[in-house]
Amino acid sequence: MTEQLIVFDIEHTVINRQFTFNRGNWHTGHNLMGPLDGENDIAGLTRAGYSPNGSHYGGEHGPRLEMFENSADGSFFAFVSPTGRTTVEVLLPDFESFMLFMKDYGGSFAAAGSEATQKVVMETLAKLFGALHGHDWSEICQRCDPVGWRRWNGMQDRGEGRLDHVVPPASRPTI
Repeated sequence: MTEQLIVFDIEHTVINRQFTFNRGNWHTGHNLMGPLDGENDIAGLTRAGYSPNGSHYGGEHGPRLEMFENSADGSFFAFVSPTGRTTVEVLLPDFESFMLFMKDYGGSFAAAGSEATQKVVMETLAKLFGALHGHDWSEICQRCDPVGWRRWNGMQDRGEGRLDHVVPPASRPTI
């Protein structure tokens, strides 16, 4: 058996990053002119008639979808970033195409956005807890959790230093 060496020539590989999604069908390319020299993507879209205030779904550094509307011709334009690194442009020529696109692909970006928002909220709450209590939220402290503190110290006294030995009190319902 001979080994085969595969070499990728990235510099000379053309990757199409422009598509049209027309009523459920994908087509290569779109008919919008890109940004002019010195323009960013948003300035180019604004020049083409799209509102510069788009809707954003997903996280800042992960999967995301940015959607822009052209109220003059009823079309939509999307910047799609499946991984947060590569951006793909998608022209949606009408409302029906927009709705089909969102039905098929919007949910994954909404989930990524919820996850990113939840992560920020949890990090903020952890910082707030640390500022208010003077220790990490995961540490048991007599002032913050007197029941947990007594239970943990009782386990230590009995040599049961692992948290998997914790038995919920009888007064609390268990599932």
